[in-house]
This record gives sequence, C-alpha cells and structure tokens, in this order.
Amino acid sequence: MPPAEPADRPGTGPDPDRPETRADPDPPGDEPPPVGGSDDVVEVEETRECWRCGLVQVPAASGRCRRCQARIAEPDEWSVRPRGRGPGGAGPTGPTGPTGPNPLPTVVVVFALMLLTSVVWGWVLLGSAHLSDEDVLAGTVVVEAVDTVLVLIALARVGRRPLPEPTPGARWRAWTVAVPVFGLLIVLNVLYGAVLKDWLKVADPPFRQRPLDAVVLLVACVQPALVEELFFRHVAFGVLRQSTGPHATVWISSVMFAGAHIYNPLGMPYLFVAGLVFGYLRSSGGLALPIVLHFCHNLGVLLLEGA
Repeated sequence: MPPAEPADRPGTGPDPDRPETRADPDPPGDEPPPVGGSDDVVEVEETRECWRCGLVQVPAASGRCRRCQARIAEPDEWSVRPRGRGPGGAGPTGPTGPTGPNPLPTVVVVFALMLLTSVVWGWVLLGSAHLSDEDVLAGTVVVEAVDTVLVLIALARVGRRPLPEPTPGARWRAWTVAVPVFGLLIVLNVLYGAVLKDWLKVADPPFRQRPLDAVVLLVACVQPALVEELFFRHVAFGVLRQSTGPHATVWISSVMFAGAHIYNPLGMPYLFVAGLVFGYLRSSGGLALPIVLHFCHNLGVLLLEGA
C-alpha cells in the first residue's frame, strides 16, 4: 500500500503554483452580461474641425459645417431646410429639414434654359432691326415670363438653402453702405453707356421712346429685381455657397448673372460688376438688400435715360 501524501500543515493553504489550485479568472459560462442589454449599441459621433472657420463639431447631416456651411464630411444625402413647421408650429421638422437630391443639377439646367432664352431673344433683336418699341416690349414680356416660370421651378425643387446669417451689425453696415454704392453704380452706368454711344455708336436701349408707365415699370424694374435676385442671389447663391467659399460664390453667381443677359453682350461687363456689388451686399445684408438696390438701380437708369 503506497504511503499517503502528507496533509498540508496548519497555517498553510494550497500551493498557488499548482495547476489544479490556480483560480480561473474567466470561468467559462460565467461572463457578465453587457451593460444595458445585448441589443444596445453605443454610437459615438465623430467630431471634425472645420477647415474654414475652425469650429470643432459633429457635422450636419449634409456633411456641412454648422457655422459656415463648408463641406467637412461626405454627406449620405443632400438636405434642404423645410418650408413648413413642426407639429403645433413649434419649429422646423428637423435640424436640416427633408432630404432631397443634389440641387446643383437643377441650378445648372435652369440657368442653361435661361441662357438659351437670352440667346434666342438676342438673335431676334439682331435679325429684326425694324422692330417697334411695342414689339420689343412685348418680346421682353414673353422672355421675362419664361424666366419667371424657370425660377419658380428652381425655387420649388431646390428650396431654401442654409446660409450663414449676417450679424445685426453687419446687416446695418451693409444697408448703410448700399446708399453711396447705389450712387456709384448709377454714375458708372451712365459713363459706360456714354462710352458705348460715342465710341461704338450703339443705339439707345429698347422701348425708351415709351413713357414710364406701369407696364415699363413692371418689365424693367419689378420683374428683374424680384426674379433675377431670387435665382442668382438666393437659389444659385445658396447652392454654390454649400460647395465653395463666400468669395467664389459671389464671383460665380456674378458671371452667371452677366451671362443671362447675353442678348446685350456689350452690357455684360457692367452687369458683372453690378452682380459683384449685389452679391457682396447680399452676403452681409440679406436677400432684401439686393432686391431693393436692383429695383432702385433700374428705376434710376430709366429716369436718367428718359430725361
């Protein structure tokens, strides 16, 4: 009979180095349940630093900076601010509103159609030297009606694009600066027109023999101020601002503004300068400022040329 193994002496425990006495820190089958249940997944939103304004943030759903609207992430889908309000009128239905497709193709197509309309109208004016003022006025009404429909379609499809809101101080300064700027634009328009007439022997603008009545005021002042500014300084301006910087937005929209008047090619350089003025004032003074300035500008030109 083999001798029995000696029992552990009093005051001593099992040898911790022996495999059969070493404790298993994670015994099988005894894992603690995950906190919050197995179906709860905690998602940590990634923050980004805006390359333009330096704000550290979680990007908006459109992938844009929440302060300056610069692109700082790849968007899953394009967003549009809602036109309506949330339940009970408490506020918008979401931070960026209902989603939709990329609005840039809509702006490009609408602008291309406006450009085509302008080219056709310029061809009519060039090939019909004996048109009366009434004929030119009627044709202008048709062209502006087409442009109005196109802009309304663009406005319905694109909606209101989020733009950085100017501060009250910047808005006040922009409206104050607009007064002398308006005077400078009128002087520049008169000088540029005089150069074209004296050096290039350009004829007077259309329907200048007609007195300033409600129809001329609507066609030459109201429609351009409302429709053109809604497209170039609102729809196109907002879409461009989401893809480019503030200065590029102003310059590109000014090129588009001048190009839409291609039926008057000699006037395009001045219109580009006017577009720059309207664009920068829109950035700091809101949309109403270029609308008012555009109306006053066209009215002032009509009064001076009819004097």
